[in-house]
Amino acid sequence: MSLFEYLLADDISGFIRGDETLLGQRLDLVVTTPKEVAKIYADNQVAGDQKFFRKRLLLSGKIESISSGLGNTPYIVYRDTGPIGAQAHLSRDLAPAAAQLKKGQSVALVCNGKGSVAGVPMFGDCHFAASIAKEEGAKLGKEVERFLKGEATTPSAVRLTVSVEAMARAVDDKVDCSKGCSKAINQAQASDPKRIAEIIAKMRAAGLKIDAESEAKLVKAK
Repeated sequence: MSLFEYLLADDISGFIRGDETLLGQRLDLVVTTPKEVAKIYADNQVAGDQKFFRKRLLLSGKIESISSGLGNTPYIVYRDTGPIGAQAHLSRDLAPAAAQLKKGQSVALVCNGKGSVAGVPMFGDCHFAASIAKEEGAKLGKEVERFLKGEATTPSAVRLTVSVEAMARAVDDKVDCSKGCSKAINQAQASDPKRIAEIIAKMRAAGLKIDAESEAKLVKAK
């Protein structure tokens, strides 16, 4: 496994867990938990709407129950989200997958915030984070390929490529990333702003397209 493959796989795993990730940033998702959403709505519904209504959310939490609603559309009630429970309504075509879920199981979903009904947070058009991650990971890989050919691409592809190069310089050449890379990376070297700036300069000199905004975010992020 290459370092690029390792880092992309690690980002995908984090996304599925509901962590802050590059994939989440590229999709402009609000990363939260049903428990947090329920608490905010319980305290102040207006504040809840300001933060979550009509926003695309990455939710992760444990299942209290799996039910079937209008038109046999499946929905999940999350645990620890109030007496009735926050509801995440899945697309109808996900019914076979929903049938495999178990009470108490942890699940991450990408949903639209639908506000609250009688104080109960509602999420709609939900899809499993694992499926979204797989799809977006494949897209990101192709965008990186275009970037390395000198073509214009997305900021997330630029950021991932620069990060891979920075970490590659901070890992011993003998390390096999199929056995894990995280402990072998010298994080101080990989996150050094001067090193990041040098990598960006060399990439630009080689004809790769890195805009000033992406550069600023990369150096700041490190």
